[in-house]
Amino acid sequence: FYLYKEGVYDDKKCSKKMFNHFVLIVGYGKHLGKEYWLVKNSWGMSFGMDGYIMMARNQDNQCGISNQPVYPIV
Repeated sequence: FYLYKEGVYDDKKCSKKMFNHFVLIVGYGKHLGKEYWLVKNSWGMSFGMDGYIMMARNQDNQCGISNQPVYPIV
């Protein structure tokens, strides 16, 4: 998803098994009928939509987004 600019990212070729990059899911929603996770990336404001990507949600673990979820206990 390096070249992502806008819209819901849904690439069937994106690996569900291999991953080497961690991101922060900050929300979710629906855009033009497609469910997405709102994801903050660590590549700075020049990436995607001011540093964020809308990653397809409920689409067979898009890019391995749910492989190793963690959350804080406050």
